Amino acid sequence: RGATPEEQYDDGIRRIDAALSTALDHARSVLHRPLIVAVTADHGEEFGEHGGVYHGSTLYEEQVRVPLIIAAPGMSPRVVAQPAQLIDVAPTLLGLAGLTPPASMRGTDLRPWMLPAPPSAPRTVFASVNTRVMVVRLPFKLIADQLSVPKDALVALVDVGATMTTLNVLRNQRSIYTREQVFGGK
Repeated sequence: RGATPEEQYDDGIRRIDAALSTALDHARSVLHRPLIVAVTADHGEEFGEHGGVYHGSTLYEEQVRVPLIIAAPGMSPRVVAQPAQLIDVAPTLLGLAGLTPPASMRGTDLRPWMLPAPPSAPRTVFASVNTRVMVVRLPFKLIADQLSVPKDALVALVDVGATMTTLNVLRNQRSIYTREQVFGGK
């Protein structure tokens, strides 16, 4: 529902929110025990902010920054500033359930970052789409295309601080964005 793709997307989020609320209410009423709940997404959506549409075409924030909401007994609500990866969700949920992840499981248990005094060392996270790769270690994000540029050449280095500066070395271009332009007004 909605006249624009953005309105349709927002309507979809509202519908999922309502469905999750119903499912959680039902689970609480029949299980009668503490629940561990995780809600996330595998991608965001782009509506032309960097020349792409929908998902799977770029590694900019609108496509790779997704919610990760975890509720578990004894946890207080908080916002975690450090980035996480979807590969971190399974070891975190196992840890919250009191289980040890198998040695072969990749990913990091995020429970230390969910504490009132989280580790201060920045995390490094990775993502890829098609031939592009991304490395984030706040306050920077590096995006490189493995096929269209010389090996190890820099395509875009983004400072994700208050003002976003994108440097495209190969095109000798510099673009400056406000945090609101990149992350939205929230």
